[in-house]
Amino acid sequence: MSSIVSGTDSSRLQQIAEDLGAFRDSDRTGIYLLFACILSLLLLAVPITLFAGHGNTRQVTITDAVWVGTTLLGAGDYEVNWDGTGLVQVSFLKGNRMIVTARAMAVVAAEPHDRAAVKFQALGENSKALEGIAWKDVSLRFDTIHPF
Repeated sequence: MSSIVSGTDSSRLQQIAEDLGAFRDSDRTGIYLLFACILSLLLLAVPITLFAGHGNTRQVTITDAVWVGTTLLGAGDYEVNWDGTGLVQVSFLKGNRMIVTARAMAVVAAEPHDRAAVKFQALGENSKALEGIAWKDVSLRFDTIHPF
């Protein structure tokens, strides 16, 4: 095979070959390959961690003021966050502000149902504690610690 290359093209090809000469060095080949592998893993790991499930988030409406642990939670709409199942730490957020955290037992429903419910435990005539929250597919049962 023969190729005809003009003088300017030849010098340009020679310049590119010199620039890429470092990549052909047998001592550096392993380093570049290692660097390329590490960079590839990092580029794959970032999206995986961004889209991985970091826990559960549900919405709940509390109609009356209730005790959650030792904190009185006012009536309103809250975002409820926790990670996993079993004994978990649950956070109640209103907007971006965390109101209270409490321990609860998170259980996945064996047979999903259509209703969500909030269960209270009466502490006195005008006082109640949050005992549990059930959504369609999961429920939380709280430790009821009497605040007084």
